[in-house]
Amino acid sequence: MIGIPVRRLGAAVGVALVALLSACSVQPTDLPLPGTRVSGESYELGIEFGSVLNLPARSKVLMNGSRIGVLRDVAIAERDGRRVALATVDLQADVQVPADSTAELKQATVLGDFYIALTPPAGAFSAMLADKGVIPLAQTTVSPQVEDLLGGIAALANGGTLEKMQRAVENANRSFPVEIAERDHGVEVLRALVARLAGEQDSLNEAIDSVSQISTTLDTNASKLAFSFDVGPERVSGAVSAFLGLSNVLKALGANVVPIGDLVIPRQETLFALIDVVEPLVATATRLDTTLPEDIAKLDRILADQVGPLVANPSVNIVDITTDDGRPDGGSNPDRTAAVAAVLRMIGAMR
Repeated sequence: MIGIPVRRLGAAVGVALVALLSACSVQPTDLPLPGTRVSGESYELGIEFGSVLNLPARSKVLMNGSRIGVLRDVAIAERDGRRVALATVDLQADVQVPADSTAELKQATVLGDFYIALTPPAGAFSAMLADKGVIPLAQTTVSPQVEDLLGGIAALANGGTLEKMQRAVENANRSFPVEIAERDHGVEVLRALVARLAGEQDSLNEAIDSVSQISTTLDTNASKLAFSFDVGPERVSGAVSAFLGLSNVLKALGANVVPIGDLVIPRQETLFALIDVVEPLVATATRLDTTLPEDIAKLDRILADQVGPLVANPSVNIVDITTDDGRPDGGSNPDRTAAVAAVLRMIGAMR
């Protein structure tokens, strides 16, 4: 008689407890289990990560291998227009974290859980993070996860990369000659090339200096080059448009344009006759162009040696007198000689 009400009371209490826990959304990590809380006083610190995948709730926080806190929760935050994962941790009050410390998500073993590892800077530091301080995204990293490593290995094995590497090695082996003498000769040629390059350092330096000067010139004329690149395409486009316009004009003329063959072929005989007339003139002009300096020199000698002295001192020396039929006249007739001299004096050739 007494056991029945007691069992009903226990069931009612159990149902009420389950309902209470469901209404409050209690999670297993919210229960006060060992290792899920910071004993004693604590302060809050925020750590930004690009990703917190596989980071379990209430993960431990270590610094230099010592446990100093636990993860409280993870939320989404904004950093310079980018969404980041903001991990809020509770740290022991007696532990100070330098502001330049780095944070990393690590695994103790290959299949172990992730935890947050804080590493202070190696050198001297002065500033410390206060309560509700934040380690920015630039100072955090995430170590490669096992899933990513396994995925990379699978891609390497099944994606054909190993086969490509093997094919590359085979091609490299085939590239080298089989005969040792040929291989040694190739090595000697390569060695001589390297030695020649080492001996031509001055030339190489000059080439490098020339390239540097060209770069400097281009940098100095950057505005002109920019103008050319900005205006050049427009000008080229305009030229193409003009060419297309000319093509359209010629196309529009169509039948009105007389073919050049119709102009030349009916008049070929006349053209050939004209060429026959012009050809000697061209040949004469060509010869005149080559003999003209020599002819001018001869004319200059005649004027200087013969005409010039005669004009300066007009006198005639009579050395012989012949008759009309070519017979010589002995000059025995003084009257004839006087007559000839009178005629010469009359014309001014004799004084």
